[in-house]
Amino acid sequence: MLQKALDFLKSHKEVAFATCEGGRPHIRVFQIMKQEGATLYFATSPEKRVFRQLQDNPCIEVMASSDNVFVKCSGRADFAVGEAAARWIYDHNPVLPRLYSSWDKLACFRLAVEQ
Repeated sequence: MLQKALDFLKSHKEVAFATCEGGRPHIRVFQIMKQEGATLYFATSPEKRVFRQLQDNPCIEVMASSDNVFVKCSGRADFAVGEAAARWIYDHNPVLPRLYSSWDKLACFRLAVEQ
C-alpha cells in the first residue's frame, strides 16, 4: 500500500501542506521538489511564515488527490538536507531561480513517509 501511495505522489507533485501555529491549523499548496524512495523534499524561504511555523512545530501533514484517490502523509520536517540535494532542488525547478539568486537562499527540508 505504501508503494502505491509513493507512486501516486510521483505524478502528483502539488500537495495540500498543513502546519500548526498557536494551536490553529494553516494549510497551503506546496510542491514536492524531489522524491527519493519514501522521502519527500520541499523548499521554502527562511523569510516565510511557514518556515517559522516549522521551526516552532515541525509536525506536518500533506495530502494529494486526483479523481477519487487521496494520499495523506504526516510526519516531521527535517531540515538536515545536504548541499547536494539542495542544489539539485534549485537546479531542477524552473521557478526557484526566478525567485532566489542561489540555492543557499532556500530552506530545504524533507519528510520521511512511514505510512
